[in-house]
Amino acid sequence: MSIGEWFAEFYVTMKARKVKHAGCFILIAPIYVPIDLDLLKRIMATDFTHFIDHRIYFNEKDDPLSAHLFALTGQKWRDLRVKLTPTFTSANMKLMLPIVIK
Repeated sequence: MSIGEWFAEFYVTMKARKVKHAGCFILIAPIYVPIDLDLLKRIMATDFTHFIDHRIYFNEKDDPLSAHLFALTGQKWRDLRVKLTPTFTSANMKLMLPIVIK
């Protein structure tokens, strides 16, 4: 079983237990898993400053596309978030919807 398959099974199990959030350790790294959609929305919209360091591999020099918002950490993450936030306003999302549907 791959780590992705294990994590998917963990998520489904926690969701079946109807918990709002869960946690686990992968080796020595603690992992926080929000399950409740409203909680996840709050984290992504208002509490994002508390969740800046992710444990996703990226190599900005050799593979620049791997350095995306979900992989960056610290100040680089903050800088990219500030640049991208105006793109995802309600008005811009409404304008993008027909393009996404195509």
